[in-house]
Amino acid sequence: MIDFKTILQKRNLKATHQRLAILETMNTLKHVSIENLYDLLLAKYPTLSKATIYRNVKELITIGIITEIKIPDMPTNYEITKMPHIHLVCKICNKIEDKIVDTKCLIDEATKDIGFVTEKSSISLVGVCSKCSRLQA
Repeated sequence: MIDFKTILQKRNLKATHQRLAILETMNTLKHVSIENLYDLLLAKYPTLSKATIYRNVKELITIGIITEIKIPDMPTNYEITKMPHIHLVCKICNKIEDKIVDTKCLIDEATKDIGFVTEKSSISLVGVCSKCSRLQA
């Protein structure tokens, strides 16, 4: 279990109920849009506004606790920041899976000899997951 309260405090942020709920929900779901996050949290926090979620998510991105995932033709999703990985995206069910791979080698190969300095990267592979493949067969 990740101690989000300590993580927030180490970054000089208050560990509010809203922030903790956002982080715990993201940690459980792995990848979540603001809309889904809002719907899930609204039952527990009926006075929570979408603006509060957006504001907190933006702040948590700025300090590096969560990461924005932009995949073409999909709503923006968010996840707890973790080691470098790629996203496997099913074009049928929209499930996003993480696959831990050494992205550094790929990025180094793509940028060598051209003087390009990578500041941020995101790699997504779009296809059909095993579950949807079985259903199509």
